[in-house]
Amino acid sequence: MQLRQLINTMKYIDDTLEQNDFVALYRELVNSLNQARQTPTPQVTDNIVRLRKEIEDLHIAAEPDKLGYAQRKLYKSFGARSLLGIGASDNIQNIFATHSADPGGTATSINELIELTELLHKRVRTLIEGLGPLAIDEEIKLEEGKTSIQLFFEEAASINTMKELEENSERWNNTLMAFSRLTKVPSEDAKIITIEQGSFLIALSAISIVVFTIAKASNEILAIYERYLNIKKLALEATSLKLSNKKIASQIEKEARDMIDKTADDVTNKFMTEHGWTNEEKDAGEVRNAVSFSIKNIFKFVKDGGKIDIYESEDTSNETKEQLREAFSRIHAIEGTIEKLSLPLIKEKDNDDNEEF
Repeated sequence: MQLRQLINTMKYIDDTLEQNDFVALYRELVNSLNQARQTPTPQVTDNIVRLRKEIEDLHIAAEPDKLGYAQRKLYKSFGARSLLGIGASDNIQNIFATHSADPGGTATSINELIELTELLHKRVRTLIEGLGPLAIDEEIKLEEGKTSIQLFFEEAASINTMKELEENSERWNNTLMAFSRLTKVPSEDAKIITIEQGSFLIALSAISIVVFTIAKASNEILAIYERYLNIKKLALEATSLKLSNKKIASQIEKEARDMIDKTADDVTNKFMTEHGWTNEEKDAGEVRNAVSFSIKNIFKFVKDGGKIDIYESEDTSNETKEQLREAFSRIHAIEGTIEKLSLPLIKEKDNDDNEEF
C-alpha cells in the first residue's frame, strides 16, 4: 500500500466532510425533531422532510465511486462507509424507520451520528497532518514510462499457499507478456514492487501502455460481468417470488461460460485491430491465442472476487482508470444486492434441511 494512497483517502474524507458540512445539517435536523417532539406543526414536519432529503441526497452524491479499490478498503476501515455516501443514506433511512413515531428517539440517534462524524473528521485531520510530510520520503517511485497494476486476491481468488502465489504470479506475468506482444512493445518480466498480506495484494510495475491496455480490456470484461450479475440478481428475485425452477442456477453458469468465450473472442479481435495486427502477420495467431487466454483468466479472476486497480507516480486523472474504478464500484453494489437476496434463500434451505431430521 502506497502512503500517498492512504493520505489521498483521508483527504477525500476530509474534503467531503468540509464541503457538505453534514454536522451542521444534522444539528439543524435535531433542532427540528426536538420541536416536533414539543410542539408539532405542519411547518416543522415539512422542515424535517426537507432536511432529511437534502442530507440523503448529499450523501448519495458523495459516494466514493472514483476511489481506487485500495483506497475504498481504507475508506471502509476508517468507518467512513457508514458515515458518508450511500451507506450513510441507508443508515439515516434505518434511523427514521426504527423511530418512525418517536422524534426524540430519532434526535438521539442523529446526535450519535454527529459524534461519530466529528470523531472521523478529527482522526483524518490528525493523520493528514502527521503523515503528510512523510509521503515524499516514503513514496515508491516508478521508473519513467512505467505504471503499476495492483491485484487484490480476495474471496475465491485468494492466495493461501506458496504454490498458489507461484501459479498466480506466473499467470499474471504471462498476461503482461501477452499484452506486451499485443501492443508491440518489448516483452519483459513484470517487476514486483510490493506484496502485502491481509487481503493479498501484489503490485506489479510494467510499461504503461501494457498496463492501460489490460485496464481497457478489464473494462470490457467488467461490462459483461456486470450483465452476468444482473441476470443472477433477476434469477434470485424470481426465486424469492417462487417463479424459478431447479435448472436456473445451471442456466446462469452456462450463460456465464458463454459470455466468457464470446467476450474473450470479441475483446481480442477489437484490440488486435486497434493495435494494427493483421491475419497476414507471422505471429498474429500466436498473439491472438495468448491474449484470448489472458482475457479468460482476467474474467475468472474478477468473477472469483479479485480486484484490479492502476497506480501511477503522479495521481493524474485518466478515463480508463476512472472507468475501471467506477465499474468495480457498480459491481460491488450489485454483489451486495445479490448477497441480501441470497440470505432468505439460504435460511429457507437450512429450515428445509432441519425439517428432515
